[in-house]
Amino acid sequence: MSLVALAALLYFVVILPAWIAAEVWAARPGAASSKKTAALWITRAFALAGVAWVLYAMTVGASEFWKDVWDQWRDYYPELLRGYRNTIVLSLVSFALAMLLGAVVALTRTSDFLVLRIVSGAYIEWFRNTPLLIQLFFWFFGLPRLELPGIGRPDWFLLSPWEASIVGLTLYTGAYTAEALRSGLLSIDKGQTEAARSVGLNYVQTRVYVVAPQAFRVAVPLLTSIFSALFRNSALCSSIGLIELLRAALNVGEETFQTYEVLALAGILYLSLTLPLAWASNRLERRIARSRG
Repeated sequence: MSLVALAALLYFVVILPAWIAAEVWAARPGAASSKKTAALWITRAFALAGVAWVLYAMTVGASEFWKDVWDQWRDYYPELLRGYRNTIVLSLVSFALAMLLGAVVALTRTSDFLVLRIVSGAYIEWFRNTPLLIQLFFWFFGLPRLELPGIGRPDWFLLSPWEASIVGLTLYTGAYTAEALRSGLLSIDKGQTEAARSVGLNYVQTRVYVVAPQAFRVAVPLLTSIFSALFRNSALCSSIGLIELLRAALNVGEETFQTYEVLALAGILYLSLTLPLAWASNRLERRIARSRG
């Protein structure tokens, strides 16, 4: 084993666990916050030294790699940006449809009608507990092979990569948005419903005009995280032939034989959207917590 491999092994097996244990011990109930143990500062120093070493290795130590990454961007940015645009369009369209579907399912999931609750619950459990990749394969490869009694195989069963991707992402993400909105609906005090009914609103009006807007406001941070996950999950659509960001990067890598470099570019483009979304989600969550407190 090389010295570098041994140092990495010691870092993850010894230093990081020791640092975490020291932090937990320093944060224990009754510990004086102004007095930090020597072990805590020592483990922090070793942990930060490891982080600094990794950063150095990923920047200065990998300067040739990043030069190749820049060359790939300079020569192939039109293809990558077209894939990035397709990823964004696919994510926005699928999320808009998933929001509509999720809103309907959330309302039926929390309704007073047993049959609606059972059907909506079955939809949520099915699509949340099966892999998205299998669902995409079904919509693109499996659906055209199904036959309806007396009808056969309708032409609209044959979906293009765009259509199969939108259907798959919408149904998959709709199950998660439904649960996020359902949690928002359940967080609204029942007094809101009783007050709305007392002024003459019927059941549907109360749910749509009084309860749903408040529930949506509560669910916004979680919905932001769901959109971020949808944006990342869209990479799976490359498996059915859609030219989105990942597929565009792989096509460039097959042409230039610099797959890792161009995948690093794809990762940077993904981060350019997911990091702001994570920041916005955390900020929205804090604002809503303060407003409710």
